[in-house]
Amino acid sequence: MSTPTHRREIRADVHPNLTARVARMNRAAPRDIFAELLQNARRAGASRVRVMLSQRPLPTSPATYVTDVQVADDGCGIDDPAVLLAYGRNGWHGTVTTSEDAAGMGLACLSARGCSVTSRTPSQAAFHLVLTPACFAGEDSAFAESPGDDVLSTPSGTIVAFTFPEPADIIERALRLASRWYPIPVECRRGGDAPWEELPRQPFADPARTRASKERHLDLGVAFHLVEDAYARYRYRDVPDLNFKGIAVNAGLPWVEDAWRRSWRVLAEADSCKGVQLVLPARQQAVENHALTRLRKEAEAFMWRAVAGLATCENPDEAPVPGPFVATAEHRRRARACGVFLPVPPSQLMPWRPAAAHDDGDDPDALSTLARPAPRALIYDAAPNPPAEQALAVALSRLPEDQRPSLYAAARQFTGTSWYTAIPKIKTIRCVANFGDHRGEQPVARLPSTHPRYLTNGAKAVSAAILLETGRGDPHHPPHRISADLVFTGDAAKPSGLEFGDRPILCEGAQDRLKPERLIELMAQAYFTFHEDGDSRETQQEDFDQDAGRIAWGLLHGEDRALEGSLKAAAGRHLRRLLPEHRAATIEIGPQGRVRVVLQTP
Repeated sequence: MSTPTHRREIRADVHPNLTARVARMNRAAPRDIFAELLQNARRAGASRVRVMLSQRPLPTSPATYVTDVQVADDGCGIDDPAVLLAYGRNGWHGTVTTSEDAAGMGLACLSARGCSVTSRTPSQAAFHLVLTPACFAGEDSAFAESPGDDVLSTPSGTIVAFTFPEPADIIERALRLASRWYPIPVECRRGGDAPWEELPRQPFADPARTRASKERHLDLGVAFHLVEDAYARYRYRDVPDLNFKGIAVNAGLPWVEDAWRRSWRVLAEADSCKGVQLVLPARQQAVENHALTRLRKEAEAFMWRAVAGLATCENPDEAPVPGPFVATAEHRRRARACGVFLPVPPSQLMPWRPAAAHDDGDDPDALSTLARPAPRALIYDAAPNPPAEQALAVALSRLPEDQRPSLYAAARQFTGTSWYTAIPKIKTIRCVANFGDHRGEQPVARLPSTHPRYLTNGAKAVSAAILLETGRGDPHHPPHRISADLVFTGDAAKPSGLEFGDRPILCEGAQDRLKPERLIELMAQAYFTFHEDGDSRETQQEDFDQDAGRIAWGLLHGEDRALEGSLKAAAGRHLRRLLPEHRAATIEIGPQGRVRVVLQTP
């Protein structure tokens, strides 16, 4: 026989001590206070809000300024002043209670500062009362009194007055931020004699960047906009994407980045919440609930429908139809889940450019170079290898155009599309050299840096080639072999730099076709990297160029010319700044290190 279960019923309750902590729970910033007061004015049916800012010094500290604020609206006023201290109960009527998430917190945002409220209804019922922090905490009573006849300049409305312990400039900036997406005009005046200035407002979705809009979505009461945003990936969780009549929060609405990393994000403007709630009291974050999940789902479907209208599609007989959005296989999969079918992306690729050791990032003009792949196209899909790629660029430039393969940069985002799969891909690049000895052709990346043949001038027996391997590994697809004027030692897997013994290998005849300045530039592209824990970038570059110049001049014109160039560079870098302008000097360095300086007469 089972023992009867004893149950005890409990319900949520609010202890009186909570009221005493209201001020500590509502330490609102100036912007949040203005946002709350502006929303109250809008709900009251106001057609305009006026804010007066009066800055004054503190009597006890003349160098410290505070700002007296008056926020006045011409709305319907407040019927019952008791509602201002009745937490959880609001005095709104009609659609406000059904379509908005009105918190019923009165003026709790001002509980830590205190305020005075003057209000008149259309029936001419009016009151004035002062609310101190003790009143908000339930420790003191507030008394509503009849205001003077000239306090309110409108037939009905409300004035809320309080003081900020900050200068007026800071307070005005907060007001401008709070009102920039507000649907009602807001006017501001600094001092009693200054003219009223209507603060600028702006649309939540910038028309210049909006690419598609849906005026109203079903019963959600939301207008969606697809907005071009180059920084969407960085600002996904920081920038507001949901605006409810001036209150803007980040609701985690979707964004998309196309195949070429151009991005768009969805913005939503709500006429009614329909279950979407904001975290109280500051309303700076959306509550995770079913309504928010549905909003995101509908925004995702809207985004793909809008993107479909922007997508670039392929016409087999003509150039690609222009459009700003290029879909990937992942985009097409996500869009299909929402019932939207995106076209296959067009066959467009960026021409390959050799990697540099000091590459700072993507080329901002790269999109302008997009082109259809040529008939003899190859896609460079190997790991970055600046020494080998710089040598490859020189070798390709010397090939006749009809023998030169067309290289394109890898675009792995198109993996799975038929046209991208059909183009052979370079998976490995190898540089080899033959020094005319019994060892034959050797990989240059593994040659010892003390090898004598390529550190001296006039390497007549040296020949080199660059092998581009597709990774298929069968005799029907041998590596592409390209003869080279020069190759570089070095391995992309280790740090690049001349201090590791990396050198160019010049082949027969290269001395006649290369100039020292060009070889120095190629060595910098192949080897130079900036180290943040060292000297400045300019100093490191100068040190590298000096070392590279000695090697380049030595290889092309002999060690004597290399020594001359090094001395000239050292004098220009370290001694020239010591010599006054319009003066000249002759410097001689003797065999035993003796230095003789002769200043010439100006």
